[in-house]
Amino acid sequence: MEAHQLPSGTYLEQNKYYIERVLGDGGFGITYLGYDVKLQRKVAIKEFYMRGYCYRNPGDPNVYTEAGEKRENFEKMKQQYIEEGRVLAALGEQPGVVNVYTFIEENNTAYLVMDFVEGQSLDAYVKGRGGRLSVSETLAIMRPVIRALAGVHKRGVIHRDISPDNIMITHDRKVKLIDFGAARMYGNYNYLRVQKGGYSPIEQVTLGAQIGPYSDVYALCATMYTCMTGVKVPHAVERAKQDRLVPPSAMGLVIAPQEEAVLMQGLAIDPAQRYANAEQLYQALYETSMEQTGSVSMMTHSGISQMLADMQEDRKKQAHRKKQIGMVCGIVLLLGIGTFIYFQRTRNGDETTAASEATTQQILQTEIDASPMEEVDCTAYAQEFYDLCAKQHEAKGNTLTQRDEFTVAAKETAAKSAALVYTSMDELNAALTEIGNQAIATYKIPNTGWVTYTFSLKEDVATVKQALDTYIAQMNEENQGTVDLDNCAYLGVSVARAQDGTYFWAVFYQ
Repeated sequence: MEAHQLPSGTYLEQNKYYIERVLGDGGFGITYLGYDVKLQRKVAIKEFYMRGYCYRNPGDPNVYTEAGEKRENFEKMKQQYIEEGRVLAALGEQPGVVNVYTFIEENNTAYLVMDFVEGQSLDAYVKGRGGRLSVSETLAIMRPVIRALAGVHKRGVIHRDISPDNIMITHDRKVKLIDFGAARMYGNYNYLRVQKGGYSPIEQVTLGAQIGPYSDVYALCATMYTCMTGVKVPHAVERAKQDRLVPPSAMGLVIAPQEEAVLMQGLAIDPAQRYANAEQLYQALYETSMEQTGSVSMMTHSGISQMLADMQEDRKKQAHRKKQIGMVCGIVLLLGIGTFIYFQRTRNGDETTAASEATTQQILQTEIDASPMEEVDCTAYAQEFYDLCAKQHEAKGNTLTQRDEFTVAAKETAAKSAALVYTSMDELNAALTEIGNQAIATYKIPNTGWVTYTFSLKEDVATVKQALDTYIAQMNEENQGTVDLDNCAYLGVSVARAQDGTYFWAVFYQ
C-alpha cells in the first residue's frame, strides 16, 4: 500500500462501507475492493484522487490540496465528479454496464460505490488466447457492451475510458463495461482529458476539443481492432500526422467487407466521419451488416465460451451438476422435451450460411397424476408470454420488440410441431430441428436462437418461462453457449396444441 491510498479497514459513510484492499490506482482515482456492511456484499469503491493536485498524509484519510490554482482545479473537478456520480447512480441497472449504487462525499473528496465484478478482464483473456481473437468472437464479446453503452449515451453520459482492461467477463457469463470513474455528461467540457494510448481519439488528447459519444465509438472500435489483430491502433496524435492504420483484412484476417467498413469508419480520425453514438455503431455492425452480407456475428463454440467454462471448472469439480432440468420452485414437468438451436458464422465464397446445432434433453420424469389439460386460447397464451418477457426487459432498462417475421416463424414451428407423428424421441428431435431450420431459412432471420418445448401438463406462463430459462441456461453450460433469452432484442412466440393434449411452445429470439 502506498501512502496516498486508504488502508485496509477504513470505514466510509458512517461505517456503512469499509475498505478491504486496493484494486487499481490511476491518474484520476483509486479503486478499492470494499464491503457493504448492511447488505453484506462486496462492492467496488472508486475514490476521486487527482495525482499531482492533491496529497494525503500518513494515517490521515483526508485529502489535501495546496492553496491556489491546484486547489481551485481540484475542487472544480471534484464537484463535476459528484455531479456525474449522481447521474450514474440514477442510471439504475443496465445490462452490460457495471451498476453504480451511490456516491459519497467524505474525506474532502468523493467516492462512487458500484458493483464488484468478479471475473477476467478482456485484456487478460486476449493475452491468454495468444494475443488475439477471431472476428466472430470479438464481435460476440463486444455486442452486449455496445448495446449497453447505447443506453448510457441516451442518458447523456460518455464513458471516456473504454479499453480491454475495462471490460470484464464475469463468472456468471456476462460481459460488462466497468470503471465509470472517468464518465462525464457530454456537453460539459470543463474537465481534464483522459488519455489512453491506442484507445483515446484525437479529441481526447487535444486541449479544447469537443468530446461526445463519438469519442466512445472510437474507443469501442479500437478495442475490437486490438482484439482481432493483436495490434494496438497507433496513437491518435501519430495518426493525425500520418495515418498508417492497416485494415484487418490486409493482415490476413477473415472479416466481412461490411464489418470491416464499419470498424474503420468508427476509427476515423475526424469525429464527424464516425458514427455519432453507440446506437448507430450497433445498428451498422450487427443489424445492417447482417442484412447486407448475411453474416452472423453470434458465436456458439467459441473461445469466450470455453474460457467461461474454464472459469467455472473449479465449481464443477466441487459440485457435479446432474444432467437434468428441474423447476426452481419445485414444480416438475411430465415428459417435457426441448430443442435448442442457435447459429454461427460459416462462409463459402460470397455466400454465408447459418450452421445450426440441435441439442435435446428429456426432463425428469416424475410419477404424478396427470389431469387433462384445459382448452385455452393459444394466441392469448403466447401474448401473455411475450408480455411477461417484455415486463422483465423493461425492469432491466431494455426494450423488447415483437417482430412479425419472428412471430410468423414461431407460429409455423409450433403448428408443424403439434401436427407431428413420431415413434421415437430421436425421430421427434430430428423433426423439430428440421422445422426450426426451415423457419429460419424461409423468413430470413439468421443470427437467431430458438427453442421448442413440449408440456404434457398445462402450466401457467410464468412457470413455462422459468422452465425455458432453466433449460437454456443448462444448454449454454453443456454446449458452452452465451445466449440469454432475457437479453434478446426481438421475440416471437407461439403455442399450438396437439391432439393428445401436448402443448408445443415455439420461441424465436435475437
